[in-house]
Amino acid sequence: MTLRLGRKSVELLFAGRNHSDNSIVLHYPARRIAFVVDFVPINGLPFRTLGDNYIAEWLDSLRQIEAMNIDTIVAGHGNPGPKAYATQVREYFQDLIRAINDAERRGLAPQSATMTASVRAALCPRYGGWGDFGPYLPENIKGIYDNWQQFGRFSVN
Repeated sequence: MTLRLGRKSVELLFAGRNHSDNSIVLHYPARRIAFVVDFVPINGLPFRTLGDNYIAEWLDSLRQIEAMNIDTIVAGHGNPGPKAYATQVREYFQDLIRAINDAERRGLAPQSATMTASVRAALCPRYGGWGDFGPYLPENIKGIYDNWQQFGRFSVN
């Protein structure tokens, strides 16, 4: 939907299910900016256990933001930043899922302390400086398992 406000217009876009099933992106083409609500956390891990989310579709939503003709994103929390934040979040999810799968292949019990330590060691070099990395990582792992239980496993590219 496009809304016209005098000589200015904004677009309301549904980028699919992601953080929830009702996230709308507000795109302001004249300023090359998009408001992405909560599905692109800025330099921080996604919230806790990823409740009411659709991880596979979330990755698709992030790809849609990456493909938009914008320079800046504004999220529900944190300062505005470059569109590259969407790429960083997509890569975080992919790296998280790969680290979980790798830990399982090595025989570590799902969501165990040893699995969490393994995933933490794999992700810390790149994401350890992100907000809430310490407390939210175990909860993000749980959220991935909860999502798989509800929707089935999926591969990441």
